[in-house]
Amino acid sequence: SLLLSSTVAFRLLPPSPRWISPLPRLRNGNDGNDDNDIDSNMIPRMTRVAIGALSIAGALETGGLTAVKLFGGATTVSKVCSVVGGTVGSCGDVLNGPYANVLGIPLTLPGFFTYAALSYVTLAPLVAKNSSSNFLLKTDNNRVILLFLASCLSTFSAGLMALLLLVIKQSCPFCYLSAALSLLIGGIAWLG
Repeated sequence: SLLLSSTVAFRLLPPSPRWISPLPRLRNGNDGNDDNDIDSNMIPRMTRVAIGALSIAGALETGGLTAVKLFGGATTVSKVCSVVGGTVGSCGDVLNGPYANVLGIPLTLPGFFTYAALSYVTLAPLVAKNSSSNFLLKTDNNRVILLFLASCLSTFSAGLMALLLLVIKQSCPFCYLSAALSLLIGGIAWLG
């Protein structure tokens, strides 16, 4: 009896406002405003464009740093840091330091792959002709994967910022840029 009454009461509750739920609700009909129309994956087009642009910028930044670290060495990383205004030693020390690699792999490499995957998952539904045949582009799958990637990226970046500010205590413009991009992506994905 309690279960039945709670089920009936739950069904009678009005839907939550848009700002509470990270998952957009379907609309009935088109209001003519193409910028806010929900695409086939229930995520507004402009939200996808914003996340896609930020994730491409993140992929370019982390991909460039990965290439410099893998093919240029420590002195090249320090030279790149000096170009962007990092103080002598600080940016290079961070990117060449003991926390910059895990098992010999630069942390920028998984960052690059995460940004690249996020840009694909975000932008592919905008250009796909038939999203129903692709697992990543199906409505529910795409939304969950997008939120998962954005959440992982934001959480990991917040952890790295805490490490940078509380343990390493050095400045790193590339680290700040990547953190800003990932936190913006996470915020837009959830609050969109």
